[in-house]
Amino acid sequence: MPAVVLFIAFCFKKGYASSSITSALSAVSYIHKMHNLNDPTATFIVRKLLHGAAKLRPSCDQRAPVKKVILHDISPFVIITVF
Repeated sequence: MPAVVLFIAFCFKKGYASSSITSALSAVSYIHKMHNLNDPTATFIVRKLLHGAAKLRPSCDQRAPVKKVILHDISPFVIITVF
């Protein structure tokens, strides 16, 4: 477990998003479960570190709103799809 804690700290210090760290730990968890080993990511401290990383560095929604021109271009297809 100390290696997992250090890995989380390393990733956070490098500027990774909490979702990226969670994805990497998910891969570690999967491999451990496939080999019937103890899951080092399923501990209280690891969950709290991930929660803290998400609180300290929240992710923002990067999507842009749909512009009027794009909405006008796709509107004929929406009508066909709905009806």
